[in-house]
Amino acid sequence: GFLMAEVLQPRAGMSVCDWASGSGGLLLQCIRHVKKHGGDVRQLQLHGQESNVTTYNISRINMILHGIPVWEHKQGDSLRDPRHLTAENRLKQFDRIIMNPPFSLEDWGHDTVAAGDKYGRLGFGMPPASNGDWAWLQQIAKSLKDADPDTGIGGQGMVVMSQGVLFRGQPEQTEEEDGQNQKADAEYVIRRGFIEADLIEAIV
Repeated sequence: GFLMAEVLQPRAGMSVCDWASGSGGLLLQCIRHVKKHGGDVRQLQLHGQESNVTTYNISRINMILHGIPVWEHKQGDSLRDPRHLTAENRLKQFDRIIMNPPFSLEDWGHDTVAAGDKYGRLGFGMPPASNGDWAWLQQIAKSLKDADPDTGIGGQGMVVMSQGVLFRGQPEQTEEEDGQNQKADAEYVIRRGFIEADLIEAIV
């Protein structure tokens, strides 16, 4: 968490979100980073969402103990029912997103989202029903601020993921190669889309 905050460099006045906020540890690292550099943490706009009720309540206490009594914290399933929305019922966009979501989440809400994703998160493709890694990553991409037309700088995110997102899925094979003209796997297609859209700055 410390390293993630150092890389993201959140500053007072910025909005920061963790869509899988747990007990609030990563957001607290952002607070510590702002304090360390002399910033006013009261101007740091923190947002979190956590599905587990017990963990959600722990995070509320955690923030109060660290002198952050007011922040935008929601309880609920971020993939099935994201709660940080604009007045137009769209996903809010943030300056920074910092996350360590559940790895390879099997019950991530494929059926719910496949029936209609009104937030437009899955523009690069529908992740497999049995693995939500690319659902998280596409939600992050959708909820980062667009690049400023003057500076070219947009929102930045940092996320801890399982190594599988780097290599799961196969490219499309021709009939001569595999005998059945198999379509490219969903995760391969999504990953290629991220690379072609230049959304990935670095992999550590």
